[in-house]
Amino acid sequence: MRIEQLTFTRFLAAFAIVVFHFGRDVFPFDYAIIQPTVLSLNIGVSYFFILSGFVITIAYSRMPHVSYLKFYLLRLVRIFPAFLISFILSVIYLSHIGENIDTSNYILQAFLIHVWFKEYCLSINFPSWSLCVELFFYFIFPIAYNTFYKKTTLKKIAIAVVIIWVVSQCVFIFIQQSGAFSLATKKLSLYFPLLHLNQFMAGNLLALYLLHRNPEKKNNLLYTVIVAVVLMCLINLPVTQKIFHNGLIAPVFCMFIYLFSASENKLTTVFQLPFFILLGEISYGIYIYQYPVYKISNFIYVKILNFPFASWMFYANFLILLIVSYLSYR
Repeated sequence: MRIEQLTFTRFLAAFAIVVFHFGRDVFPFDYAIIQPTVLSLNIGVSYFFILSGFVITIAYSRMPHVSYLKFYLLRLVRIFPAFLISFILSVIYLSHIGENIDTSNYILQAFLIHVWFKEYCLSINFPSWSLCVELFFYFIFPIAYNTFYKKTTLKKIAIAVVIIWVVSQCVFIFIQQSGAFSLATKKLSLYFPLLHLNQFMAGNLLALYLLHRNPEKKNNLLYTVIVAVVLMCLINLPVTQKIFHNGLIAPVFCMFIYLFSASENKLTTVFQLPFFILLGEISYGIYIYQYPVYKISNFIYVKILNFPFASWMFYANFLILLIVSYLSYR
């Protein structure tokens, strides 16, 4: 079962994260009126985590049992090659500008476990922290699916997921607001896999609910727009970056995903066009190659070709990023 209209939303989330990292100072994202929105676009990662849990559960929903070895191998094959290429490109760039990388960092990166260590969680190709988190999700999913999701009622699953979500938010907000923790610990809590598990499991629960209810397709465009407006209002709150990073906004994302999945309207029809589906399919590459592409390209523009930095570089780099991501996907 594939819900094609959701695929393009992955591209939108990936583009939002690229803007957050590299486009906040270029036109039109530098306008004061939209700066609060731009500075909160990193919640696109939260959307990725929820959608990942949703899509994987949909994909395996008809299986009575998930093979652990096959599942783990398929997930590694899916994420590791592009990660390895992005890692090599990032190391080449960092070595060229004279940054030293210690042996421990290489080892942790190779096993995609660097996010568990506060010294390395954002090292080298910094967006790769989320891959470590995804890898943790992938380790958990077959266990949860085989021993819990397939043997328990939806109500009990919902209670468990809600408890995990509430506890995760309380722990995260306490760490961020308490003076008892160091800045390094507060930083690590932003990326620590256990504190992001609630988002993946929210996606699992949403998929199980959708499959259980099996709603008829309706024109939910108005409700979807309302949820999108609520989302935009929330991410423009002054506290957004402090409290929404680890899944507090998950219920709104879940409502959006549910409504969009159960919709049949002009917008979902457009999102199911092959071109838009392709953009969604290459979104992983857009996300994982963004750092080396932008850093290497800007180095060539400014240091080698002696161009003064300009807004067009952001868009030129994004075009390069699309090409690299497409080639990697193919």
